Amino acid sequence: MQAFQVSLRPSASAKRLTIAAHLAAVALCWRYFNGMAQWAGCAALLISLIGAWRYHKRLQNGNWRKIIIDTGGHVRIKCGNNQEYDAVLLGSSLIHRHACFLCFEYEKGKSWLTVLPDMTDAESYRRLLVWSRFGRPKADKNRPEV
Repeated sequence: MQAFQVSLRPSASAKRLTIAAHLAAVALCWRYFNGMAQWAGCAALLISLIGAWRYHKRLQNGNWRKIIIDTGGHVRIKCGNNQEYDAVLLGSSLIHRHACFLCFEYEKGKSWLTVLPDMTDAESYRRLLVWSRFGRPKADKNRPEV
């Protein structure tokens, strides 16, 4: 197996979906609530939209920026604050050609990462799909220790 890196960038489709879901929620809140509940619900949804937008724009330092896979199939994750962690891909991950929901276990605990096709180039996404399905080390497939 060749070593490769997957550099992650903000997903345009995730941002569009976030805005559409929040607009639909605001419309429902405006339609079915009255008075103070209506205004409080819309304010809460605005705060939620700001938080989701910051998450999808990858503005926090703790967000993952890169997935590095070596020749042995072992993975390292790199965060925005330039910290790297050894990680293990768990079997509870969901791998699909349209989205990868990866569950990693590393020093800080367990964390989920959603990787959409527009978050990286096509070749890196294809390599990530193949590695997550077939290329992991044999010991990693049965929930090893980190």
